[in-house]
Amino acid sequence: MAESKRSSLRKSQLIVRKATPGEKEALYMAFAGLAAGHDVEALMADLCTPREIDELAQRLNIAKMLNQGNNYLDIQDKTGASATTIARVSKCLANGKGGYQMVIGRPRGRREPPTDPFAYEQEDY
Repeated sequence: MAESKRSSLRKSQLIVRKATPGEKEALYMAFAGLAAGHDVEALMADLCTPREIDELAQRLNIAKMLNQGNNYLDIQDKTGASATTIARVSKCLANGKGGYQMVIGRPRGRREPPTDPFAYEQEDY
């Protein structure tokens, strides 16, 4: 009887285990290893639903629009995004880890990192 309860629990509830740090690192490295846009597109299509890809693209667009000085109402009108999504992106732009800035452009006063991995030893960073 305990087995049938466990079985029905698995069917009726989606139990999602959080990814381990190693699994997350493997994901990040998978993207880092792709140089061509079509390769990233293929990986994204395999990993994400079309809706998830649309939502990620929308968030990136919102970040660009916020960075350009657009207000929330204009962004809502142009993208159809909710105020909550816009606020979440705005919070990441202000207090996140800098991922959006790496993609949409560096904040004023920050220099691009050198492309030569040994340049850090040569330049004053």
